[in-house]
Amino acid sequence: MRYVLVLAILSLSLPAAAQTVEADRQTLQALLVEVQQLRVAIERSTLLGTRTQIAIERLQMHESRTARLSQELDGVRREITNLQAEQARLAAQVKDLEDQIPPLTDPLRRKDMEGQVKEGKLRLEQWSSQEQQRRTREMELANRLQTEQAARPDQPDGARPRHSYSADYRRAVT
Repeated sequence: MRYVLVLAILSLSLPAAAQTVEADRQTLQALLVEVQQLRVAIERSTLLGTRTQIAIERLQMHESRTARLSQELDGVRREITNLQAEQARLAAQVKDLEDQIPPLTDPLRRKDMEGQVKEGKLRLEQWSSQEQQRRTREMELANRLQTEQAARPDQPDGARPRHSYSADYRRAVT
């Protein structure tokens, strides 16, 4: 009788144990699938974060280049303005000296004034040459700044797209 009772208990518990093992196996399989999905999601998130950081860095570099070119252009324009003011001032001085020469009767004084006029004209030529160099530099900087402002960070030299960040984002989040 005892054996029958033990056998009855065992026969009832074996299907329950088999069901428990099967349930555990299904739970474990579901957890494994979920862990794999989480790993893929983390990889996508990491990839998206990296791509976003690269895009931000490119944008910052672009803005930095644009700001540097703009400042350099402003500096050259200030130099041109200063040169023009100095040229106008020196031209007026040379004109005054030239006007003072004819009435002079003292040959030493006259020679000194003529020397000052020649020196003034020579400086005017030098400043005119400097102004021309600055104007050339101004045009170069203005062109570079315009090109830089027109270029997008994801387009090298304003040409065809090298990389599409929005496409990367869509791929990363899907």
